[in-house]
Amino acid sequence: MSKTMEYIAQRVKHLRTQQNLSLEELADKSNLTKNYIWQIEQAKANVSINKLEALSSALNVDLLELLPGTELEDNASTILLSKKINSLPEEKKELIHKILRLASKLEKQRDLHLVIGLLESMHQK
Repeated sequence: MSKTMEYIAQRVKHLRTQQNLSLEELADKSNLTKNYIWQIEQAKANVSINKLEALSSALNVDLLELLPGTELEDNASTILLSKKINSLPEEKKELIHKILRLASKLEKQRDLHLVIGLLESMHQK
């Protein structure tokens, strides 16, 4: 299996156990099967973006936290952004994810801070 799948497997298992969730509980929260989640955690299943989104939602984390190379722990701005997104009402999260897809293409830290400012203004409304 690829290194990406191995990383995803480790992250899903780590986040699940950190939250004291059984495979069955995570399956219920994500609408995936217990066996499929076990296969993901063993890096035996290729997982689609849709399935990763279901897992990230069930684990209450941003999708980026399941992917390698994002280095969220080392980037305070990204952590702040993730926390602000998770605190918004569900109906605004879809819009925010579209904004983030655009923001991921931004190269300057200043531009990321502009996106954070936009989120802060949305959060205050």
